[in-house]
Amino acid sequence: MELNWSTFVFEMINFLVLVWLLKRLLYAPVLNAIATRKKAIEQTLTEAEKVRAEAQQLQKKYEDRLRDWEKEKEAQVAQFQRDLEEQRAHAMTVLENDLTKEREKQKALDEKLLAELVRKQDEEALNLAGRFSSRLLTRLAGPEVEGRIVDVFLNEIKTLPEERVWELKNGFRNHTQPSAEIKTAFALTDGEKQALSESLASLIGRPVSCQFSEDPKLLAGLHVALGPLVLQANVRDELALFLHTDTYEQ
Repeated sequence: MELNWSTFVFEMINFLVLVWLLKRLLYAPVLNAIATRKKAIEQTLTEAEKVRAEAQQLQKKYEDRLRDWEKEKEAQVAQFQRDLEEQRAHAMTVLENDLTKEREKQKALDEKLLAELVRKQDEEALNLAGRFSSRLLTRLAGPEVEGRIVDVFLNEIKTLPEERVWELKNGFRNHTQPSAEIKTAFALTDGEKQALSESLASLIGRPVSCQFSEDPKLLAGLHVALGPLVLQANVRDELALFLHTDTYEQ
């Protein structure tokens, strides 16, 4: 097969024209489009990188803020626990003080109630004993008991304090005739009357005019009024004193 140079040259010219046309009409726009697309992609990547950097900064800021918030929360929780502990301790102290005061008040009240109960029991016991003694001594009261009481009275006169004896003597110094009123539950014997008169005269150092009378209310014993001095040794007054001992103590 022979080579046709005219055809070859014509084909080469066609090829060059085709290349020029492709480059001119197709390749240049494609390159431009590719360049524009590449530029747009690069711009998008740049913006994306910028957004990613901002996001990283926001994330870091958020993480820092989250850590700070955690620390602040822990500090507030710790402070709250301390405040709660202080309030609890204060409340316990106040409660303990209130309980102590209440216990003291209750103790004082219990002691007062106990003392009142004991006082009432003692008073009741004394009243019972007094009533029993009163009934017993009332039954036993008689001339024999009165004679014993007179003997005790005569012995007691001899043991009066010296100061009291001096006051009696000094009180009757200006009296020409001291007198004494002697009451007994039963009639006295002459010997008992004489013994009483001599004892009173010995007491004040001068003779005493004695007036004797009977008073059954005394039950047994005697009641002597010697000027300002009153001497009593009888069942009635002794029982009255015994029955009201708690009143005198108060």
